[in-house]
Amino acid sequence: RRPLVLDHAWRVQLEDEGPPPPAQCRVIDLDTGTHCDVDVTDGLIDQLMLNGSSEVTWAGDERRLYVFHHPQGGARAALVEIDAITGARRDVFVLDEGPLYEANQYLYSLPLVHVSPASGEALVFSQRDGWGHLYRYDLASGSCLNRVTDGELVVRDLLHVDESRREVTYLAGTASDGGNPSWRRVYRAG
Repeated sequence: RRPLVLDHAWRVQLEDEGPPPPAQCRVIDLDTGTHCDVDVTDGLIDQLMLNGSSEVTWAGDERRLYVFHHPQGGARAALVEIDAITGARRDVFVLDEGPLYEANQYLYSLPLVHVSPASGEALVFSQRDGWGHLYRYDLASGSCLNRVTDGELVVRDLLHVDESRREVTYLAGTASDGGNPSWRRVYRAG
């Protein structure tokens, strides 16, 4: 796998300078020097500037990359597939969970997302049932396959995804057994 290189300067736009220039994104093949531009006028790379490459996953054939787009404070999020040859984009799936969608309960933590192009699936955090669970999505159709975690709990962090055993190890908080929901416990789900 090729490492993702984010080469950018972080400049603070002052109020009297007018609107900032539009963001640009270019995928460059380091072997050949060929490149393609990706439309990012919707703020696709804004979160990447904050969280780094943790939200980018390359497919094994290096022809596609996946970016989890979730504007902070917004009601929706999307897993975006980008064709690394043409720059074409498609929303694999869209979560519209207004009035607010957060990819993790803690704003300072990384999004609870794991994309596995090899299995054609993605795990994504959602609070659609009132609790914070992980859901499994199909990358080809974008359909939600099932809820992976269960119970009255909130997933706090992904510790490990074992793709060969099809298991996820995660931290979660729960008060279902009389414990303190702020305490974290380690869980595993298939």
